[in-house]
Order: sequence, then structure tokens, then C-alpha cells
Amino acid sequence: MPEDYDVPRLPASEWLSGFEERYLADYVVSGGSVVRFVSGDDAALSSVRSGLERIARDRNYYFRFLDSGIPGPDGKPPQYHTISRLYGAVTECVDWQGWAREQARRVLDDLGIRVPTGCDLGDIETIAAANGADRDTLIKQYTEQARRRVQDYDMTVEFRNAVTSLWADQLHPDTTTPGLGEVLTAWLSGRTMPPGGSSVLKRCQIYGRIGPTNARHYLVSFCEWTRRVGRSGVLLALDFRGYERVDGARTLAADTLAAVKSAIEEGKSTREIEQIVAAMGSESSSVRHSKRAYEQMISLLRRFIDEIDRFPSLALVVMASPGYFGPEAPRVRTYRDYNALQTRIGDEVHDRRRANPDAALVHLKGDLP
Repeated sequence: MPEDYDVPRLPASEWLSGFEERYLADYVVSGGSVVRFVSGDDAALSSVRSGLERIARDRNYYFRFLDSGIPGPDGKPPQYHTISRLYGAVTECVDWQGWAREQARRVLDDLGIRVPTGCDLGDIETIAAANGADRDTLIKQYTEQARRRVQDYDMTVEFRNAVTSLWADQLHPDTTTPGLGEVLTAWLSGRTMPPGGSSVLKRCQIYGRIGPTNARHYLVSFCEWTRRVGRSGVLLALDFRGYERVDGARTLAADTLAAVKSAIEEGKSTREIEQIVAAMGSESSSVRHSKRAYEQMISLLRRFIDEIDRFPSLALVVMASPGYFGPEAPRVRTYRDYNALQTRIGDEVHDRRRANPDAALVHLKGDLP
């Protein structure tokens, strides 16, 4: 951001403390949702990331940090601008089986069924015998109780079928190949299913995949489900800076040439010019998103702002560099590229000397170790 673009900045620790107190402590836990944009240098944004991770751990949130500047396993830029890929990235680290085991024990507790110490949940015969119950009757009661726990029409039918079947699999594990648990965890995460997975899904009354046309509804379902499994909500931090870099070798070459010409005019030494060229070369290895991907990303963020109330207990924090919110310049991406985004998060009426910690966009300065 140019030096003459003077905006009040808030210490990162102060913003984090206020965000936790006003939103994460109660509002989001009770079903509210919020989107916030923050800008800052590397130190400030690093503080935000570590601070959010700590808050999520302390307050029992499911936390995901997505860095648009780090290539995926295939070496290509991450495609967070596609809602189905974003859903997959958000749910990538979910321990579906672990959460299902937690819920299975809660369902059994609701039924007054005691699980003997050291007994595996899959040993239904031992559990039934310890409680003087019939095995088949216990399975039936468990299945009915599990279905009641997810009888929420804010979640899609197939998502409900998937988690209910996954819970049932804890007491009566599927021994076929591929197993029910393996297929359902792949499907719930939006991953490619193992061979034969489609037939397994049909047994659970699941007939489609999570894709661009329905991923938004499944993300809503996931947010609702995290509350059902005892989490406070979903805390998602997106490092947007990878999308700020202009795509294309020709643009980089032009920038390098301009930098060299400027250095020559300033009378810099040959060594200094070589260092400039080397620095520009290292920048070329950074992840760069195409113009189309960038436009899809800012459109997706705009839609999240408009529809955030549909995602229960979701807190989304978008982190960007200060320059992205500066004035327009040639071959530079800024939030002014998309008027619909600028009008939603641009600086509101504000004090010239004090930053508003509750604004949609807050400029930060680093102050944490």
C-alpha cells in the first residue's frame, strides 16, 4: 500500500481479543455467523493465524487455515475459488470416524446403555449382554435414536443419511470391501471414492456426489453438523494473498524490466541490479492464480458475505495484504476490481485516527511475539 494511503491500524492482539469476546465466545456458538476481512503485513497476519488457532483450540471450534499461496499435492494452485474444492479443503482434516464414535457413545448414553470398560463399540454382542438386552433390538433402538439426532432439515437428506449410516457402522461394522466407513468418509470429504463405492452409497440412499452445484448446501450441512457433534462451530481462516499476484510470465518480465530500468536511472551498482533480478526471479516461483480464478474467488467471497446467515456457527476470516485495499494501479489486483465486493467491505464512515474493530474490513499491525 502506498505510504500516502493513511488508514488507522489496530494492533492484531486487540482485534483478536475483541473478535473472540464479541463473536466467538457466544454469538457464533449460539448459531450466528460472521465474515471479516483483515489486512496487514506478514507479522500481523501470522499473529492472526496463530491467534485464531489458539482460540479455536480453547473454545472447541473446528479450525481450518487455507493458504491460497501454497500449491496443492499436484503442484498446482489450490482451487478455493471453486465451492466444491473449498468444501473439500474445509473438511479435509475432519476425523469422521472419530466424531462418529463420539456420537455413538452419546446415543448409547441416551438409551441408558453402558459400554463395558475396554469394550470396542463394534462388539455389539458384549455390549448387549452387559446390559441384558437383545442384540437386534439394541441395534434397532440405536439406529432410530441416531436418526432422531440428525433429523434437521437444514441438512441435506444425503448428508443426514451419510452421518447416520456412519454412526450405525460403529456398532455393526461393515466387513465388505470397500467398507462402508471408508466410502462414506471419502464421500463426505468430497474425495474420489474407492472402486465399488457407488454401490455402497446406494445402500445408504446416497445417489450423487458433492460437486459445484450442491457443495454450498453440503457446507451448510457440515456447519450444522459440527454443532450436533459438540463443537462450538467452524472457524475458517483464508489467506487470500495468493490470489493477489498477477498471473503471467509476460507481466512478470515487464515488471522485471521496469525495475531494472529504474535501478539504472537511480545509478545502482551491477551487483544491486543482479539482486533485483534475482528477487524478481524468486517471485516467479510463487503460486499465481489466473484472472478467471481470481474473479471467481472474489465473486465467491461476495456471495459468502451476502449469504453468511445460511451457514450456522461459521466464522470466516479473510486475510489480505494492505496493498490489496489501496488505490488502483496498472497490473495490480485490488478489491476495486469488483465493485460488488468493494461496496460491501470498503471503508465505512470512520474516525480518521481510530480503527473500528467491528468493521467488515480492519487494517492491522503486528504486535505479538
